[in-house]
Amino acid sequence: MLVQIYETSTPEEARALADLSVDHIGVLVGDGSFPREQSVGRAQRIFSAIPPSSKGVALVLSADIKHIEHIVSQLKPAIVHLGASTDLLGCSAVRQLKERLSPVTMMRSIPVIGEESIALAQSYDAVAEAGRRANRSARRDPQLGD
Repeated sequence: MLVQIYETSTPEEARALADLSVDHIGVLVGDGSFPREQSVGRAQRIFSAIPPSSKGVALVLSADIKHIEHIVSQLKPAIVHLGASTDLLGCSAVRQLKERLSPVTMMRSIPVIGEESIALAQSYDAVAEAGRRANRSARRDPQLGD
């Protein structure tokens, strides 16, 4: 089982979570547009406290591609979790980010709001599969089932 905890807000919390063997330690990062977002500077201090035994996850709620790229370039997280509305950050934008930010692993939140959610999730298959093929040849991650 993989354990992932989000909204870590201090380096001390990150170290404590790692001491508990948490696999993925997440930080909500942004410009303050959403409650509890950590600035990039503060997130850098939190990420620096995450040991190699855990993976740092940058949870980004922004749909601004340039802002997401800036966050990733500054933090260099193991994983970027895209949480913006699928209406604001669509499949083509995620594909573009994946190409630009490779080899960073990407996660995508997809809301479950009814039958239409299945088609929405399936629309990301090509993006995910292209990343899986590229990542398989570059590296394997037992935590992600690769």
